[in-house]
This record gives sequence, C-alpha cells and structure tokens, in this order.
Amino acid sequence: MEPYKPAQVHIIKDLDAAKAISDPLRLQIIEVMIPAPLTVSQIAAKLGLAQSKLYYHVNTLEKYGLIQLVDTTVHGNIIEKHYWVTAFDYHLDHDLYNFNVSEPEGKENIISMALTTLDVVREDFARSIEARAFNLEHGADPHPRRVINAREIGWIPDDKMEIFQKKLNDLIHEFVEMDTPDTEQGHPWALNVFLYPTFYFEDQKPDEQQS
Repeated sequence: MEPYKPAQVHIIKDLDAAKAISDPLRLQIIEVMIPAPLTVSQIAAKLGLAQSKLYYHVNTLEKYGLIQLVDTTVHGNIIEKHYWVTAFDYHLDHDLYNFNVSEPEGKENIISMALTTLDVVREDFARSIEARAFNLEHGADPHPRRVINAREIGWIPDDKMEIFQKKLNDLIHEFVEMDTPDTEQGHPWALNVFLYPTFYFEDQKPDEQQS
C-alpha cells in the first residue's frame, strides 16, 4: 500500500465546507499541517494554544474532508491521531465565490471569505512576531528578513489593470513554484494579495441629483 499523499488542489464545491474553512483558526490549522502530518498536541504547540481549543475545529475540518486521519500511534494509555491535509492548496468553486450583489447569499459569501483571509493575516502576523521574539530570547540566531506592508489606491483604466493582474498572477505562480516543503532548506513565508475594485456610496441618489 502506497503511503498517503495529499492532492495538489482541492476544489471546495459545497457551501457548508466553504463555511467550515471560513474560520481564521481553521485556516491556520490547515497551514501548519501542510508540510507533514500532525497530532492535535503538535498543532497546539505550533500555534501556542491549548489543545482543548482545537478539537472541535479539527473535527470540523475532518467532517468536511479538508483534513483526514492518516495514522494512529499508541504511547502507553495515550492514543495519538495524526492528521494531514487532503490537498496542498484549496480553491473555492467560482459559483461559491461569486460577487453577485443582487443575491444576499453571494454577497455574504465573498464578504465572509475576504474577512476570514484578513483575520488570518492579522493573527498569523501577530503570532509570528511573538514567536520570533520568544525564539530570540532563547538563543536563536538573528536573521533579519524584510516585511513588505503596503496599501495603495490607484485610479487605473481597465485595460491597464488587466495587464497588471496578469503580471501579478505570474508573480504569485512564481512564489508557489519556489515552495519546497519536502526539504529542510528555506523558511516559511506568507504571501497575501488582496486586489479589488473599491466603491463608495454616492452622496445623493440619481433622482435627487436631477431635481
């Protein structure tokens, strides 16, 4: 029997599964499990959380096929379950991630996923700063690494934006291709891109402007 290996991509087509993954903590659980299978105690140690806070979330991820049990070990009277991701990357089906503002469910889906991503970035960044400070205090070698944090607003024609998006997608693909989870080289990096058309409410309704 060949050893289990996650798929490259898992397409989430079920709304309940999409809602299950739309939780900052569950996304972090998935992220720390990508390199190798982990037990709940190992996940808790990596995230700096109590094990009791994770069982419900791990069970939810398993229920919707986002992670799966791959091994069980016994240490005395303790049974440890080892979980691994079902895929190295998760994509939402386009029908679930649809910016259709005429349908409340479509609007709620995209807002929920976007806010979840932002929450994950915030919590991951804060934890990383705390964990790095802890490691340095306990003798880790200093290794300065640059952080890029930028927010820009630009008034850009659609044709130029299409070209820019193509270049940006190519850079994201290059980042993914550099990933070497099966080696001891390198260091984990998080790349978060949130590019979207921004809108504002008009001060007056169209019929009021004509009066």
